[in-house]
Amino acid sequence: MHEMMRLSSKQITRASAAPSPGKRTGRLSAGRYKYVNVALAPVALVLFLLLWQSIIRLGGYPAFILPPPVDVGASFARVLLNGSLWRHAQTTLLEIFSGLGFGVGAAVALGYALARNRRLENLLAPYIIASQSVPVVAVAPLLIIWFGAGHLSKMLVVTL
Repeated sequence: MHEMMRLSSKQITRASAAPSPGKRTGRLSAGRYKYVNVALAPVALVLFLLLWQSIIRLGGYPAFILPPPVDVGASFARVLLNGSLWRHAQTTLLEIFSGLGFGVGAAVALGYALARNRRLENLLAPYIIASQSVPVVAVAPLLIIWFGAGHLSKMLVVTL
């Protein structure tokens, strides 16, 4: 039985040999595959925009519910050219990075304190675990009510 299951070295070599350059295997080479992906991205974008426009025309949606792609593009160009996009992006990035810094700092300090002090861990662990079960989306309105709609409440949302 073992004799029948063994393959000769010629059979193994023949089975594992790569196809000759003239033969087509039906697969794309790595280089061609990359070009196909690059070519598909603009095609997919155009198809998406056409689908979007056709949904608006066939559905009869008003522009305030579903604006056409041309209006969205015009608004994007307007805010890009007048500088308000960059100004708002700076504010958003400031809120993101300040919340991230505060959150990382608080997490490292609290994690170190909990790791070093068993009593503190036993005291705070249930509250920490419970706080992780509440979605941030549910807490965000409370933070805005308590701290206002300024930088602090947004930073705290990012921190959580």
